[in-house]
Amino acid sequence: MTRELLFEIGAEEIPPSYVAPALEQLERGARAGLAELRLTFESVRTVGAPRRLGLSVTGLADRQPDRDEEVTGPNWKAAFDAAGAPTKALLGFCQGRGVDPKDVRKVVTPKGEYVAVTVHHTGKRAAEVLPALLATLASRLVFPKSMRWLDDDTRFARPVRWLVALLDDQVLPVRAFGLEAGRETFGHRFLAPGRIAIPNARDYENTLEGVRVLVDPARRRERIETQIERLAATVEGEVHADPELVDINTFLAEWPTCFVGAFDPRYVSLPGEVIVTALREHQRFFAITAPGPGGTLKPHFVAMRDGDERGLDQVRRGNEAVLTARLEDAEFYWNTDLKRT
Repeated sequence: MTRELLFEIGAEEIPPSYVAPALEQLERGARAGLAELRLTFESVRTVGAPRRLGLSVTGLADRQPDRDEEVTGPNWKAAFDAAGAPTKALLGFCQGRGVDPKDVRKVVTPKGEYVAVTVHHTGKRAAEVLPALLATLASRLVFPKSMRWLDDDTRFARPVRWLVALLDDQVLPVRAFGLEAGRETFGHRFLAPGRIAIPNARDYENTLEGVRVLVDPARRRERIETQIERLAATVEGEVHADPELVDINTFLAEWPTCFVGAFDPRYVSLPGEVIVTALREHQRFFAITAPGPGGTLKPHFVAMRDGDERGLDQVRRGNEAVLTARLEDAEFYWNTDLKRT
């Protein structure tokens, strides 16, 4: 019998550059931890967004396999007295291993003759051993900068607000960051801000999508790429290639919705690098160029908001106003630089 495991760490907005490395740590730690617990599995997968890091394990063994361990005890001569009765050394060894003194045997090692015994370990159920592993995985994640918000030394990239831990439909008693794990997560902060219960580990992604959270980064990236290409075509242009900027935007939103905006054509007279820098570094906007190799920049951009299309015209105007201020600064400093040879 196999099970499916879900573990989610819900937090305040995590910086976009922190999410992917944290997911890598989570996956690596889960694989190593499950191997140490002798729990076999089919796949380990991590997903994440600005407010959550998720771990999913499919085909997980329901319990550990039984195993036999060969344990060496005290020196054979010290294990029995002159009458052949067990000494305190042997009795203490057997008591600690849960075996009968009659079950021990003599083994010859390079150091001499010693007592040995076979200890049988009955495998525990996955539900018994997983809580400690998950708590350890969460508390050991490392970030470039971390915060303290509790009275102890607990640290994380941002304050942790909720935990979800499910083995199929069973809640696992995981405790970390002063929280007890349950089955309730949260939807999109603005589009579906309430609590939502996850009935089963396998329902995780579908449940979140219903409350406007695309938790899979690959799906968010695909959504962004499709939208920016389509929007650039509406102004007869192409998106200025920037895979890193796509990555940044992917981890800035849980429900990305892109839109096209414009700026005063007079700024196109500035060097392309100046415009792209103002768009990219300050606002995380995508530049648009004329079609074809070496196409010149067009007075348009594509931006992303974390939400749906409601109020998008107002969002567009606000972003255009902020970008105009950035381009004004860029133009001023560029013209000032040109006054010197």
